[in-house]
Amino acid sequence: DFIQDKMLYIVIAINLCFKEMDTVFKTTLTARRDFYSIWITILYSRVMMLILAVLICFNKMSYYYVALIPAVEYIVSIIISGSIVSKKYDLKIIRPFKLKIIKRYMIYAWPLSLQAGLSSALANIDKVFIGSILTNIHVGYVAVAEKVFSLFDIIIKAITKQLLPEISFRYSHLKTHQFYVDMQKIVLMTTFVGCLLSMLILVFSDLAIYILYGSGFDSAATILKFFVFVIF
Repeated sequence: DFIQDKMLYIVIAINLCFKEMDTVFKTTLTARRDFYSIWITILYSRVMMLILAVLICFNKMSYYYVALIPAVEYIVSIIISGSIVSKKYDLKIIRPFKLKIIKRYMIYAWPLSLQAGLSSALANIDKVFIGSILTNIHVGYVAVAEKVFSLFDIIIKAITKQLLPEISFRYSHLKTHQFYVDMQKIVLMTTFVGCLLSMLILVFSDLAIYILYGSGFDSAATILKFFVFVIF
């Protein structure tokens, strides 16, 4: 029974640990605007994960190995991106612990940590709430709408993830007037992309739901249209 298997939860915890370590190095490369190195890191780590997944499937190995597949991707990514950060930018990965610095970083980071924790906790509360007042069928409609919206959400996250380091770089390297001019262009660009995605969802939501899930999911298409407000 998967739910009663405590070892499986340990494996998942290991995956999450390596995922956070991988995020640190990729964020460092993003801040350096080294997108080529990020691409190389993702490419090799995904290829290694795919090879391992194929081997596990053909050899019909234990589901523990299946659960560890993401960890392999993160480990390979950590090795590659960590080496790039250490050698190319001469940044020390391992530093002596200083309580004063750790305390300062914790003060800076706790609002973000709290927000991330709340986001994770509230990720599925909408389904619990809907299921308590309506039926499992309505929960299914919401789940279908969320899965289709995730296709558009990939574009949104890809843009927003790159904007923060780009804005930080321009803020520290440009004069105030030029920075505000560039910010106006960025705002116009993001507004245009948001409006375009919103129009695509409003116009093609019914067609997308029908192609992916067939007939009988008209309510999911209606819910998907309300997700337009998430973009803004």
